[in-house]
Amino acid sequence: MPPVKRKTWDHNAMIQAVNAVRRNEMGYLRAAKQFSVPKDTLERYVKKDVRAEDLVQFQYSPVSVSKGLLKFIMENFEFSSKHDTPRKTTFNGSQFFSVYKDAEFLRIDANVEKLLAQGYELRKKLDTVDAGKTIIVEGMNLERNTPLLIKKTVTNTPVEDYEFTFNRLMALAAGYAYENRKKFPNIQYSDAQVLGLVWDQNNNDKCKLYLSAVSGTEYMIDQFSFWPFLCGLRKFQLKKMPIKLVVKMGKIKNSEGETMASVMKQNLVTAKRIWLMFTGTSLRDLQTLIDDTPELKKLYHG
Repeated sequence: MPPVKRKTWDHNAMIQAVNAVRRNEMGYLRAAKQFSVPKDTLERYVKKDVRAEDLVQFQYSPVSVSKGLLKFIMENFEFSSKHDTPRKTTFNGSQFFSVYKDAEFLRIDANVEKLLAQGYELRKKLDTVDAGKTIIVEGMNLERNTPLLIKKTVTNTPVEDYEFTFNRLMALAAGYAYENRKKFPNIQYSDAQVLGLVWDQNNNDKCKLYLSAVSGTEYMIDQFSFWPFLCGLRKFQLKKMPIKLVVKMGKIKNSEGETMASVMKQNLVTAKRIWLMFTGTSLRDLQTLIDDTPELKKLYHG
């Protein structure tokens, strides 16, 4: 009798399946079918009192890995084998982009355009579930048989480095659109339009500033530098963003430990030039905004 060939499954898919069942989002049968993992193995893992990320090890080979994408995810996100290992507290947006920029859903230009133009519909869908729960983004996969899931978060909701939130997804789409701007002649994003910005795929600065208005790009520092902070200042000036979020944005640090506000101060000539790209602004506006807002003055001059 020939040896029985063990069924293979995707490591990341099993993690998502275990979490989906534990959160009562779906039963064993549906989760096994949705994520293409063996039902018996899924049941065994769910019943163990260990985090899915620590429980699921490389016991099987990844299924349908395109150029090692999922293997790259495992290597670049530090999955701990110990339950009590301290978790990282700072989200690394540049790492997140490097890992996911080749995801299947980004290979379809219409998906990128849809996320940026209709992201509000996805946010409304997230509003229908409790914090910590995940939803499936219909028609979009990380890889074949690995659906794109995003988690609903509020303050203090635990989020793993590899998990998608609304802001992380939007920032990933923005980063991809920026790096591949020649492929996108007509990007639409409502927040950028509110700021009076116009998309022009042939103008690097216009593209960069337009996409810097996208939620979450403040963490994509390698691509967008301090420009999202400038967008935050303009949103605050127009009463479209609370000062608390602007200050939080300005405190985000790059790989050298410099805050976004300090990087902007170091590049003041560029910052002033970019500020004038917003419709109806002046250099006097920018200086007055900083000097007359105590929180910004402390952040900028502190």
